[in-house]
Amino acid sequence: MTGNEFIYQLSKNLGGLPETERIAAIEYYSAYINDAAEDEAVTIERLGSPAEVAAKIIAEFAVKTDEYHETSRRFGLKTFWLVILAVFASPIALPIAIGAAIIGIVLLISLAAVLFAFAVSGVALVAAGIACVVLGIIVLFQNFASALLTIGTGLFALGLGILIAKGVVALSKVSFGGLARLFGKFILRRSAKQ
Repeated sequence: MTGNEFIYQLSKNLGGLPETERIAAIEYYSAYINDAAEDEAVTIERLGSPAEVAAKIIAEFAVKTDEYHETSRRFGLKTFWLVILAVFASPIALPIAIGAAIIGIVLLISLAAVLFAFAVSGVALVAAGIACVVLGIIVLFQNFASALLTIGTGLFALGLGILIAKGVVALSKVSFGGLARLFGKFILRRSAKQ
């Protein structure tokens, strides 16, 4: 990345700041890059990405004055996320973010495992119910009371299995559909920012 590209990206990311603050920040970083004793690429690498630099500038401005929130209400949420980005840009926060992502993945796998266990239970109850009904019909002519008990138990197991299977299907649609919408919104927001 060249110095001009860095300044251009920085200018784009500072769009929510008041004009005077944005110009002052751009002039400062332009002079810093131009006056650096080392190679331009090394200086830019040491500064970090334009988004990280912009997040730090906006965070400092938001802390020192409330004018930012009064002059630009629509950038309030953007400022909040940029401050969050600045926090996560620090080396200490990276392991915490990774841990949070791992916890989310583990919860997703746990949900899938629980739904799978209920689905297997429903299928087993349906199979057992069908077997009991068939066995009850076979025993019907030998012992009428035992046959009715076996058929009733089979029908109960069959109904319970179907109920569990329908519940698992509905819960799966709600759970995974909600997660898909959540990730979809996140991906759309990320692609809209780029």
